[in-house]
Amino acid sequence: MATEKSMVEKISGALTTSVLMTAVGVVSGNPFAAFLPLLAATPAAQRHKKRIEASLTDLNERLAHLESHVEKLTDAQLQYVGELANSIIRTTNDEKIEILKHAIEKGIISASPIERSGGQLARLLRDITPEEAAFLLDHEKYKEILVDFDDTNDSSVATVKKGTRKYELLGGLLTLGLLHYSQHRLQVDAYYFSDIAEELVEVLK
Repeated sequence: MATEKSMVEKISGALTTSVLMTAVGVVSGNPFAAFLPLLAATPAAQRHKKRIEASLTDLNERLAHLESHVEKLTDAQLQYVGELANSIIRTTNDEKIEILKHAIEKGIISASPIERSGGQLARLLRDITPEEAAFLLDHEKYKEILVDFDDTNDSSVATVKKGTRKYELLGGLLTLGLLHYSQHRLQVDAYYFSDIAEELVEVLK
């Protein structure tokens, strides 16, 4: 006698259909929708189809281990997961997709940051690049980031040089609202991480 399916198994069976419905909804709002049949036949589109199928299968397997958390999803968590799943469908970068999948898991396990700032976190996760996310995780422990300043032995302070890739990443985080300008201190620009950056770290770690 077959045992009754768990909630996660039922969700698993409907996942592909749900995702396809979401994808159709996204496409229908695209002003270039008339050209999609042609684009769908391109090698790039076929690669993306396989990428998304593999990503969603992997994500579904991960969520199957979180059934107790899935059963208790709040409305805010459900919206957060849906927005990140939509971002996965739109993403062609494998590293970014992995970040989104991980953030979905963390958002399901811990409701607190999602209840506080789920919509904002979803937008940040949609827009942040993998390189910017790595920079954030590498530097979030610092109290302050100084630009073009070398003379410091303070372990709570990081320094970044203008004209470097790190400086570009600093600008990216500033644009996203993850950094605030502190002051012109010690003759250099100083920045500190915003409160939302701390919450983003919670779902990135």
